[in-house]
Amino acid sequence: MHRDIRPKNILITHDQKAKLANFKLSRFLRDNTKNRKEDLERIRYSAPELFERTPNFKYDHKCEVYSFGILLWEIAEGRIPYEQYNDILTITDLVRNQKYRESFSEDSKLPEKFKKLALDSM
Repeated sequence: MHRDIRPKNILITHDQKAKLANFKLSRFLRDNTKNRKEDLERIRYSAPELFERTPNFKYDHKCEVYSFGILLWEIAEGRIPYEQYNDILTITDLVRNQKYRESFSEDSKLPEKFKKLALDSM
């Protein structure tokens, strides 16, 4: 599991292929979930389950899929998720407690099947 999918960790090759980089947080799925330093940029791409802080929480593929969905949304919209909020507590409350997710703009040219993929991931 990569555990840190966000634009900072995506590289684009000369032939336009996306590659994941920065594997310092990656772990095998069976490994224990470790506490990690949270910052505003990382919080914007974190799954709601990561905010629960339950004692036996295990990071899994669902968390990766959520981060991927947020990344797809950002690529389509051309802006940072939750950019109008500049503190960790507000974003955490919106995502975890209020179940808020960014929506696509009405003038988005993204095909509907890709919008559905992104929204189903979040």
